[in-house]
Amino acid sequence: MDTIYTDGSCLVNPGGPGGWGFVMEDDEGEVCRHCGGLKKDPTMTNNGAEYIAVIKAIKHYEELGRPGPLRIRSDSKMLVKQLSGEWGVKGGSYRKFWQGARALVEKVSFEIIWEWVPREQNEVADALSKQGSTAARESS
Repeated sequence: MDTIYTDGSCLVNPGGPGGWGFVMEDDEGEVCRHCGGLKKDPTMTNNGAEYIAVIKAIKHYEELGRPGPLRIRSDSKMLVKQLSGEWGVKGGSYRKFWQGARALVEKVSFEIIWEWVPREQNEVADALSKQGSTAARESS
């Protein structure tokens, strides 16, 4: 089964430059890793960056044309519980990012399995998200 580890970060929470990162693995090992920066924005938060990382990862997977199922692992319990439907979303500036992720999840043709993992198991995606945040800060 293909697995993607995702993470997001915001250097100043809220409102700073953010970053996202993901690592995709298949049964043979690592397939790819991607990251990017997010411009400084008053609505940017760690939670928002986490959702953007998931959106980027799912879009990438969809572009590859892989059939799924796709296992997405994150160290954000909130993200995993909300996107799996176990928890609702009350408010917060990250709500718009959740809506984008939810709409994408409902649109794709493959099954997504959500798993929370401890931070120690998500170190590569974490480092990538911080790399993206740093790049965004330096380009500001």
